[in-house]
Amino acid sequence: MRPSILVLTEHRGELQPFIDFFRPVPEGKGYRLSLPAGDLFFYSNQGRGGIEMTHLLYGLSRENEFQIVVNAGLCGALDSSYAPGEVLTAAGGMMADLRHEKVLGPYIEAPLQGKLSSRLITLPLLQPGVYEKAYVWGSLVDREGYYLLSWGRANRVPVLLYKMVSDNNVDIPEGPGIDPRPMATRFQQDLPILQELAGDSLLMEVLLRLALPLEKSGEARKWAEKCRDERLSFTRRHQLYQSLKLEKGIQGPASAAKSCRRFLFLEEDIRGKERFETAFSEYKPFTIKSYLDYFQSPRNEGCSALFIARKKGELVRSKPEHYGRPGWRHYSAFNGYNCPMDCLYCFLQGYFKNPSPVLFLNREELFDEMKKKAEEEDMPVLFHFGDLCDGAAFDRVTQNIAWFSEKSKNQNRIYCEFRTKSAALSHLEARSAHEHLIIGFSLAPQKAIERWERLTPSLHRRLEMARKLADKGFHLSFHLDPVIIQTQKEWAGYEDLARLLRDEWGKKGLFSVSMGTLRMKRDTFRAIRDKGRGALLKGLALEEGFYRYPEDVRREADERLGKVLEEGFGGCYYVCMD
Repeated sequence: MRPSILVLTEHRGELQPFIDFFRPVPEGKGYRLSLPAGDLFFYSNQGRGGIEMTHLLYGLSRENEFQIVVNAGLCGALDSSYAPGEVLTAAGGMMADLRHEKVLGPYIEAPLQGKLSSRLITLPLLQPGVYEKAYVWGSLVDREGYYLLSWGRANRVPVLLYKMVSDNNVDIPEGPGIDPRPMATRFQQDLPILQELAGDSLLMEVLLRLALPLEKSGEARKWAEKCRDERLSFTRRHQLYQSLKLEKGIQGPASAAKSCRRFLFLEEDIRGKERFETAFSEYKPFTIKSYLDYFQSPRNEGCSALFIARKKGELVRSKPEHYGRPGWRHYSAFNGYNCPMDCLYCFLQGYFKNPSPVLFLNREELFDEMKKKAEEEDMPVLFHFGDLCDGAAFDRVTQNIAWFSEKSKNQNRIYCEFRTKSAALSHLEARSAHEHLIIGFSLAPQKAIERWERLTPSLHRRLEMARKLADKGFHLSFHLDPVIIQTQKEWAGYEDLARLLRDEWGKKGLFSVSMGTLRMKRDTFRAIRDKGRGALLKGLALEEGFYRYPEDVRREADERLGKVLEEGFGGCYYVCMD
């Protein structure tokens, strides 16, 4: 079987430069060119739209087995920094109605792409105008790209989308307003790589599994040759790909570099929007119907977003029976999603599609639900704020700690712990301090903070804030979790921290102190690995559905750290779920 590549355009004018350059032979309603390395097929959809393009693809694929499908087409740019005539590849795409702010089809990553790539939004119909909010979805707009990505995913055929900027989606030319020949030129430049990929399924497998851009096909070739020379089975190849991601930190295609644009999305029924606009003045504010319209899709590169919303659905969730300090019932309380910090081990990397922080304001409903749960229990109930976000990172704006302090102080069974790495808590006043409110600090040695906890305050700042809050009468907890050990030298930093806590805080009546070694579910492991952060995962092994350190490392943590903490804090110390 000869390798085959299909070039498909929506309009005949987009196809003409390919015909002029390659001089293929007419065949049926399209063209064919036989080259030593394989066959090239060229077809136009004649402007009939995405659904008809899908029908055309199915018809053509019944007649020929394509190893790669290429779409070349003009597009609009939501980003003004893209100039007309610029050719990019699509990093992936989604379908959306910009006018009604609705996602019609979920985001699909493009299997094949170049280093300079941007996200694409396919529209159901032309929607000229300035849709600045839509930039959080993507930078380019067209009418057909998403249909090809969907077809390619369903049929397991790698798709490559070339997009050439023709307009700004405001002044859309009625006729051919721009010369599409640069797309044919770009295809001609990439053709040797594409032909090699089409003719070598193992090379294609390596490129796709390592998420390498076309420009790094040489690296993919090196590993394909290794697999071939050593006759690696599928399982062994899979293990090789995993080890490369973990040890080499191979990154996927880089999106086109852009200055960061900041968006503040406020749901339309939120009261007092002005205080958030003032607090986040560096963000451009927009009113939206529901945060889910934007949060449920991956965030576009080159922008950041912050959502002010009301929580839909579940407000509290029970934790496993053996979670946390013994003798208490434990629940998660959801006052937000995501975090402005960037801890490399955070499970949220694989939990939400979108990393943007969300601040939930319907705390009255949340507290009502907390009271219901407390009434069902016959023991003290601890509600943990900070499971799906940092519990206090935005508290200077939300004032959640003071609000829940006031609500919980006269409740017999309700206790609240706000777990955080933030040191921005100087606004808390002594009148909010009582035994039903706990501020929990996540701690690590400074070297571990610098390596694994990006954008977080130093250990010194966290402990200094803890001292100030203790002086105001706040009850505190400390959590050495996760303990990350990759060399014997790293034990010393954790041992010093454990002794510091024991010596300084052992007699100050902390609510709790915990310790736990690094562990994570499979989805989190894969998300961290695939983001090129594999160095963190060194030493972890799969055991009973979790990636964790071997038992001897966990026992050593208990011997070297746990005993020091238990000596200082007695029954207030516990080992995090392991």
